[in-house]
Amino acid sequence: MPPADYSAKLFNADSGFGRDNRSWALGRLLRDFELEQQPLPANVALCITVFKASDSGTAGVPDLDRWWWGGVATIVLQLCVSAIPFGLYGDWSIFLVTVAGTILALVTGALPQWRREKWACRRESKKVFLLTGGNGTRNVMVIFSNGKGLDLEDLAGAESPMVSRPGRHDLPRVFGLPGALLITQVACLFLLVLWIIFLITVTSIKQHAWYLLLVGGLGMLQNAFAAGAHRPIGTSGVHLEKVREFRGKKVMHALMDFEVAYPKKCQPLLREFFPGNLRQAEEKWWAGDRTDYDEERRKKYSEKYVQQPNLVKLSKSK
Repeated sequence: MPPADYSAKLFNADSGFGRDNRSWALGRLLRDFELEQQPLPANVALCITVFKASDSGTAGVPDLDRWWWGGVATIVLQLCVSAIPFGLYGDWSIFLVTVAGTILALVTGALPQWRREKWACRRESKKVFLLTGGNGTRNVMVIFSNGKGLDLEDLAGAESPMVSRPGRHDLPRVFGLPGALLITQVACLFLLVLWIIFLITVTSIKQHAWYLLLVGGLGMLQNAFAAGAHRPIGTSGVHLEKVREFRGKKVMHALMDFEVAYPKKCQPLLREFFPGNLRQAEEKWWAGDRTDYDEERRKKYSEKYVQQPNLVKLSKSK
């Protein structure tokens, strides 16, 4: 898998341990969520959104969205375009090359190793995770796994497939390498030979090559749009259900609201967003003496940003 293309930090809400994300899938999860949130009102300094793992899909199996079906439609359109010279001139070479290229592309993308690398983590986690772009960003995702979701700490580590922990149904190791990885390497070598033959065949086509150029252009356009598009959260293989969100005119207020609703889950975020010393009134609030600061806040800021304690029951995390 490629490296993460979107900067993110992941924290364990219980242990307080944080790490920089190296997972492509986890980075895309945060990117798509932030695109979904835009535009946040200018007076919102921080938005903390709470999710819990959902039963709507299988962890590690992405949902199919319009962009996935758009890929299917593009393949059908490419085949239709390539069949035009076959129907008009009896030239079947364009259609044959298009079919062969489509099969090679689908087989290359369907190798099971890619899925294993993309979601290289334990399942049925009970941890609580905090996912954010870091200090200075305005969105935080809080994820209660509840024994259903992926272990995002494993996922953020993005271990090499040569050293990652074995899965439940993995093949035995061969020559010191995971069996699945060795099979993938052999398959890729075989596919490499087929791709070279395919490219040599394409360069030999002299007639009606414009149809082949159109076929390739359609595929490149679909790939470009799909790669940059906002995708639903479920397409990342992480299935979540939104519980509630906290918005604050000040970052500190949003963190306080979250702490009231979910006690002892906010310390990693407090250290991330406020790495220096707190004001005396803030230190008293986090130490448990909250009356004075809360009263000052009610007078100075709009009441609608003051959240009530959490009313949603979530299973205890471990």
